[in-house]
Amino acid sequence: MTGYVIRRLLWMIPVLFFVAAITFFLMHLVPGGPWDADRKLPPGAIANLNRVYNLDKPVPVQFALYMKNLLRGDLGQSFRGDRAVTDRIMDGLPITVALGLASFAVGTTLGIALGTVAALRQNSWVDYVTVVISTLGASMPSFVVATFLIVTFAVKLHWFPIIGWREPMQLFTDPKVAVMPIIALSMRETAFLTRVTRASVLEVVRQDYIRTARAKGLMERVVVLRHLIKNALIPILTLLGPLLAALVTGSFIIEYIFSIPGIGRAFVDAVVQRDYGMIMGTTLFYATLVAFANLVVDVLYGVVDPRIRFS
Repeated sequence: MTGYVIRRLLWMIPVLFFVAAITFFLMHLVPGGPWDADRKLPPGAIANLNRVYNLDKPVPVQFALYMKNLLRGDLGQSFRGDRAVTDRIMDGLPITVALGLASFAVGTTLGIALGTVAALRQNSWVDYVTVVISTLGASMPSFVVATFLIVTFAVKLHWFPIIGWREPMQLFTDPKVAVMPIIALSMRETAFLTRVTRASVLEVVRQDYIRTARAKGLMERVVVLRHLIKNALIPILTLLGPLLAALVTGSFIIEYIFSIPGIGRAFVDAVVQRDYGMIMGTTLFYATLVAFANLVVDVLYGVVDPRIRFS
């Protein structure tokens, strides 16, 4: 197990290198520059800024300098406010993590519960309603769900505020500001997990050991919790790590729509403003998060299913 984890960690190095290279060169292939919006700046000021941020050098040289600083743990400076990229990421990280974890908890709980109930009540009205709702939820992008929630529950019914989530602890002190962002972000995860859980439970419930457990006279609750759910969770577990990373890294639109000051909104602003340092920093941060999430899921395989061994 230890050797496997070490090998996976070493493989992350070339993966992150290629992510950095592709992102860096694609940024510079897009026409324009970070100072295009500042049309009042004189040419001399723009030349000085380019010199300060090494933008006056050829792109390969810029990339080499960036990688040299990255090896020292320096993600560079943001062009807006002249702040370190690391500081800006750390400012938005707590609320982005709070949004992602809350959405993950809601989506995972509802998805597994609904999928299990639908499978155990196969071909009943509960199953049909669950399948229809999960199909609709999986087909709607998060920004469509967010728009629907805003129009219905904020504009017409005035139940929830559109903006106002500024601190992670507001999730507990003022939960109304977090309800719509969490629902909008977790909707697709809930729908996806519902369908996967239903399919997994239907496959496991037909296995011989489930019939044997019922034939022994075990209570249905014991059969479901001890034998059915545990084995049905194995394929579901493969999705939880990437889904958690996707929720944390995929909150760009939700944070922007609800004006949440997290990393996602900072990334969108950086793209609009052509803030190269912030774009590179957030991209590498998200890539690292996804890589570690996949590693954790692979390691958990052996915990959930003892038949799996790492060589």
